Amino acid sequence: MPPESILLDQIYAAALGDADWSTVLAGLRERTGSRFAVLMSLDAATLATSVHAVATDDQANLHSMVGAYTGEFHRSDPTPALVAQWGRGRWFLDHEVLTRRTPRHSAYYEDFLKPHGSDNWAGLFLERCAAQNTFLSFVGCEDRPLDPAAQRGIDVLSGHMARALALGRRLGALQLQSALSTRLLDALDGALFLLDESGRLLLDNAAGRAMAAQLGPALCFAGGMLRIATPGWNRAAWDAARASGVLRLPRRDGRPLHLFLTPVPAHAQLAQPWQRPLVLLSAASETAPELRLQRLRAIHGLTEAEAQLALQLHVDGLGPEECALLRGVSLNTVRTQIKSIHLKLGVKRLSAAARHILSL
Repeated sequence: MPPESILLDQIYAAALGDADWSTVLAGLRERTGSRFAVLMSLDAATLATSVHAVATDDQANLHSMVGAYTGEFHRSDPTPALVAQWGRGRWFLDHEVLTRRTPRHSAYYEDFLKPHGSDNWAGLFLERCAAQNTFLSFVGCEDRPLDPAAQRGIDVLSGHMARALALGRRLGALQLQSALSTRLLDALDGALFLLDESGRLLLDNAAGRAMAAQLGPALCFAGGMLRIATPGWNRAAWDAARASGVLRLPRRDGRPLHLFLTPVPAHAQLAQPWQRPLVLLSAASETAPELRLQRLRAIHGLTEAEAQLALQLHVDGLGPEECALLRGVSLNTVRTQIKSIHLKLGVKRLSAAARHILSL
């Protein structure tokens, strides 16, 4: 039987994707003396059950039992309706919860459990979430009722399992958001680097990597941090560049290259995986309105009309009245759209919005 410290390592390794939950279940199965240890979920709306991982010493019987349960006998499982409103940490012991008549006469016992060599089971409710609930099931326990010492040991580990499952979900959501942000960045034209406020690289796109390779030491990321091959480059120089919105780099031929630093608010689609303000470093041309339009919509979630209005105001230099006349809408509509633009850009002043848009 693996010691508790090893089981704890396995639990959090499973949450991180470095181990399989069946390894954890194997250790729990030994502690309970059960034939099968199962990690399952219960859909909160439909009460449908799903099997996520199983551990057993009866591999020949495993596929038959899982197939029979998922294919037919989950419908006659008496557990879901009974435990649907239970809280985390509550045990289900069939000899206590079910009536004596149920084990002797139900199809679940007679046609499912007994033919697979089991006539009892116990379960522990691990966690309750909005969409589904998760629990452990131990089928065919040698000790009936379950040994109290074994129950207490599982109780201690179950708290870690609940936290590990929550951690795994959170990591999965962040990985998905990060993947979406990566695809978003790759879909945008021009060299782009997404940095945090300290200058640490979070994401880049193919054009950005190609530009960095061409610039050589003039633009590199050492240990993930932005490094510029100019005298006196330090945190103060980085803060000054962020304040000005422009980063000047020397090319290999001596000509300067101007990169633009655009604040990305924490609520912007691109910043959602990190949930904090970021900085977009780009080599966008000031004469590329289509590129600015694309980035305003993709990064900040502006509508087509809002993005076009932003360019008319801050690139073409038109006033609100001129924009209203040109677009065939009322001045109130334009003013409402301006408020929405400022909210999505995370700015309060026209000058800040102009600098932000011109840096895209």
